[in-house]
Amino acid sequence: MNTLPKITTKQTDLLNYLYKFYFLNTNQLQKLLNHKKPQRIQQWLKDLKDKNYIDKYDFKGNKFKERSEPATYYLTKLARLKLKDNNKYDLVILDRTYRTKSLTPGFVTNCLFLADIYLNLLSQMKKGEKLHFSTVANLQGFDYLPKPLLDAYIAIKTSKKTSRSFLILLRAKISWKILDQRMINYVQYSYANRWTDYSSDPLPTFLIICPNETTKRHLYKTIENESPNTPFYLATKEIIQKSGFKGDMWQRVEA
Repeated sequence: MNTLPKITTKQTDLLNYLYKFYFLNTNQLQKLLNHKKPQRIQQWLKDLKDKNYIDKYDFKGNKFKERSEPATYYLTKLARLKLKDNNKYDLVILDRTYRTKSLTPGFVTNCLFLADIYLNLLSQMKKGEKLHFSTVANLQGFDYLPKPLLDAYIAIKTSKKTSRSFLILLRAKISWKILDQRMINYVQYSYANRWTDYSSDPLPTFLIICPNETTKRHLYKTIENESPNTPFYLATKEIIQKSGFKGDMWQRVEA
């Protein structure tokens, strides 16, 4: 077997972030790597693309989006080959490289939004606070987590307390029936409380980001009728994008 092209430690860090978030754009990668010279990251990206470890996502012929927004990248099958023998990477997650091109622009946009949430939270961390942010890539194999699997598990720690949350990003164009059943499953999870079978920590709250206000109002009633055993909070994607992740834009479901 031919030797795979060599890359630097910093380029490996870049692959790690793409593994964690699935899709990232140039601006996000520059913030995540926090390099003093953004042009250096552009050079790393070009080199990784030339070596076929990453590729650019094509937004299905949307020329305006391609021109107006930074390039979006994802891992290729060659990256899977390079990373698969390292125990820190889950093969189920690496196998996503086989279906990347079949994903919808809406799915990709949600992945980018999740990365924006992480960056926004990082920017709001106060002195003494520590952020833990696990995505689907980090949550494989934890069978006691809610199903369908979360988009992220978030913990913000201080010397005195830790707040824990399950984050769910709902996509548009899903039937009420499917959304309702998903919320009911989460509420049932809050009562079954498998979390405390494996952890001494309190059951995390549920943070649910809805695609629009209509969905938010509908799901509020669904969750309210089920009387959850842990706090559920709702917000729309638009308000999170405008106001940031931490703040009073979240509406608690009053059961």
